[in-house]
Amino acid sequence: MAEDGESPDYSTDDLPPWRRFVPFVLAIVFAVALGFLIYLADHASDQRERAIALQRHSYQVMLQAKTVEAKIGNAETLLARYVVSHDKAVGRQFQDEWATAMRELAGLERSTRANPQQTAAVAALRRAMTERGATLTEIALRVRYEQALGALGQLEATRKEASVKAIAQALDRIARIAEAERARHNVQVDRTESRVDRLNDSYGVIGLGLLVAAAGALWFSNRALNERV
Repeated sequence: MAEDGESPDYSTDDLPPWRRFVPFVLAIVFAVALGFLIYLADHASDQRERAIALQRHSYQVMLQAKTVEAKIGNAETLLARYVVSHDKAVGRQFQDEWATAMRELAGLERSTRANPQQTAAVAALRRAMTERGATLTEIALRVRYEQALGALGQLEATRKEASVKAIAQALDRIARIAEAERARHNVQVDRTESRVDRLNDSYGVIGLGLLVAAAGALWFSNRALNERV
């Protein structure tokens, strides 16, 4: 029994062995958990970035399809003006606009080559545009060689030809596929962002546990060292 006025000596040797090692074990466990959490957060962040990139790509495809559609419409309008005015400058504008539409189509082909459905739709669009382009070029040549009346009649007659309908259908299909892809990637972005947020919130809890365990381990180590002195 301790003498009066003296505080009892609580040596670490009086503690069960397992209690002396608990803080060290907890510190290791929390350190491993923190490392694993960081790995999961990095993985989730990578998934989010990929989903955002795919989301942007869907928007790009939709924009390219709209651009092709606009260029085709502009070319048709310019050709109609050329047929009426016989202005060679307008004829050249028609040719430039149609050439631009074909270049935009090539860009659309590159953007959709990883998606089989879109690839098929763009291939159908190219076939239809090639057919329509041949018709429009023939009309422009008629104007050039002073066959304006025949050119005007042909232009009106071909407004409802199969290639016009095929172009519209192909563009619509490309846009619908891209919209479906965009909606799916939106869900992926939201899901991955929520996961990243949850993991970020867990940093504080794991970090606090690691700090407490490390402090306990240091306290036990310091006490054991003092007992040996």
